[in-house]
Amino acid sequence: MMNMFYKWRNAYKKKDPYFAYIHCDEMHGSSSLFDLCSEDESFIDLQLKKVSLFCDNLKKNYRGNLGYDLALINLDNQIERIVNKIDTDEKYKDTILVITSDHGCSSNYNPLRPKLQHFYDEAYHIPFIVYGKDIEPKIDNDFHISKDIMATFAELCGFEKPKHTTGISIFSSEKRKYVNQEYMGKGCPDLYRRPILMCAFDDNWKVYIKSYINKDKFEYKNLKIINIKEIRYHAQVTIRRSRARV
Repeated sequence: MMNMFYKWRNAYKKKDPYFAYIHCDEMHGSSSLFDLCSEDESFIDLQLKKVSLFCDNLKKNYRGNLGYDLALINLDNQIERIVNKIDTDEKYKDTILVITSDHGCSSNYNPLRPKLQHFYDEAYHIPFIVYGKDIEPKIDNDFHISKDIMATFAELCGFEKPKHTTGISIFSSEKRKYVNQEYMGKGCPDLYRRPILMCAFDDNWKVYIKSYINKDKFEYKNLKIINIKEIRYHAQVTIRRSRARV
């Protein structure tokens, strides 16, 4: 994928700015442990050395997912190649690099987790790294969602935020107080047959409910329209009732 992008960029002669989207699928299948498509033998050798070093230093009590960790090393190598290009190649001097993901680590890779897939912190937390010559380093610990990516792109490029998006740029002074999530299972879900798990959380609470579109066509249980204070109230009532039963 990276080689295809480099070839395309070398052939690009226009002075107009461009947007390039590079999709790396290593972390989904955990099968791409090193770059099989690269024509650079020295880079492949470097990848294999890093994999070998990682395996040689595994502790006896290692309880991770080896395929996932090796795929992560491969992805780190690819990111390193991009950053080196930006720092050393004149063609990339005005490049802004954004690294992100559609979701975090699924519970599929952690057998100790119940299958409440995307509501654990490690599933919600995704990388969102913005790298460029005029961007000051800082760490942002505020709440953000995937919709904020488009708004952030618009601000980085000096464009007005599209009217159809509800995203908030990460550089904006406007902040989210809580986050809503929905999950319908792996693959292409059948919304009328599968349950929709919905979750809302802030710094203090994490509440999820299960809903069916065919039983709730108007989405009365859609957490987007439920006030976070109301969610907290229902959570407290549920906790009190559970304690009373015990």
